[in-house]
Amino acid sequence: MYYGDQRASLVNISKGLKSLGWSIYGFHEDQSDMMVDYYHPASWDGVAVKNGYILVVDCYINGEIGGDFIQSSYDPKISKKIQKLQALANCPSAADGERENALAQIEKLDKKLVKEVTITTDLPKVTFQKNPPHAKWHIEKDGNIIAKGNGVYSFSGINTWREETLIYDKQENNIMEYLKRYWNIDNWDNFIKNRNEEKKGSIKILDKFFNLLTKWDNLAQIKLGDGEEDKLIKKIIEEKKVYYVQEPSETPTSYIKLNKGWKASGVFHSDVYKIYDKFNVKKLTLKYIYPDDTKSNEGFYSYKLEPRKNTKFANIYITKEKIEKGIWVYVKLVKKVVTIKKEVWVKKTPKKENTKPQQTQKSKIINSELDENQEFIDLFKSGEIKDFVRTDNGSIEKVLVIKEKINDFKSFNIYLNKNKLAYYSKFARGFILKEDGLKLLNIEETKVA
Repeated sequence: MYYGDQRASLVNISKGLKSLGWSIYGFHEDQSDMMVDYYHPASWDGVAVKNGYILVVDCYINGEIGGDFIQSSYDPKISKKIQKLQALANCPSAADGERENALAQIEKLDKKLVKEVTITTDLPKVTFQKNPPHAKWHIEKDGNIIAKGNGVYSFSGINTWREETLIYDKQENNIMEYLKRYWNIDNWDNFIKNRNEEKKGSIKILDKFFNLLTKWDNLAQIKLGDGEEDKLIKKIIEEKKVYYVQEPSETPTSYIKLNKGWKASGVFHSDVYKIYDKFNVKKLTLKYIYPDDTKSNEGFYSYKLEPRKNTKFANIYITKEKIEKGIWVYVKLVKKVVTIKKEVWVKKTPKKENTKPQQTQKSKIINSELDENQEFIDLFKSGEIKDFVRTDNGSIEKVLVIKEKINDFKSFNIYLNKNKLAYYSKFARGFILKEDGLKLLNIEETKVA
């Protein structure tokens, strides 16, 4: 990818992050001047900070940025004077006075050659790490890398005046006035529907752009709980990955490869081909795998079970004689499961204190619902039994009327129902007894009013 496109993509990312409230470090404005044919476009050093999280994009060395620093400037005019005086001092025909005078001037000019100026920024100093291997961005906090990934160079095409403005607009779900003015569109969804076919690629890039910004912003959100921020905790997780490796086969299979010690034009010993017939074979996609994500000598070749659809047939003529001679050998693909241990960082929210009011004695009784509750049993036995004639069928029910004050009527009624003793009826103005309740009260010995 062209370096200018990469730089433009990073600049667009910095603008999107700024619209989401990130502090942007190392942004340099466009200093190009077409009047004097001077081209110096905007650039970004790739560091942004939010809520203590540091986003590092496209950085390959550890560094510091922000705060106060000394900026050195080099004066080319003074350098040319020093070169001339040095030539005079070294000239064999120069007089002793000329030589001494030249050296004295060189000593004075050396102090003016490099100019140091203290630059004060409005941002606090931050220290960051370089991007991990195989990653173009990472987010770190307290020196620990909590996330990493790729895909930061494809956004150079959103720098047109329309789409660049939408970077800020879509984040706040507002509608730009120019959408109505130029396209007669009231909202973003209609904008997408009414764009013509050649703009679909731009829409996809914009969606990818917003998704990446949203992902970063979600990683940098700190939720406050009881005055303490979430803590990042390191966890070791095991991730199992399945690969397929080739092994020699004594019996014919659907796969074949060139045997070691033999040569064939355009064929390597690591290549494995799937056989369709003796004239048509296709090479399988292979990838060299480093199980621990680092470049070590313990890697292996992994193969796809099927070739890609767009893979062309190879011009290899497979014959029985070549196989018998050992030029080509059958192979089988064997599943290989690799377990990788990874360090990940997760947020642990402090446990919130229980702010609910303490349970009262009444609610504790409701929750317990004990089968043996002496207080309720005594209350149950203290009541009087009366007859109640039902109006729907004329039958007579035994009703328990309790004259004592019931402190927790709801709990008492739940207890009687759960234990199948009785249930309250507002029509009977008492508790209609069930079979177990009648047995408990020994109705035959109880005086009925």
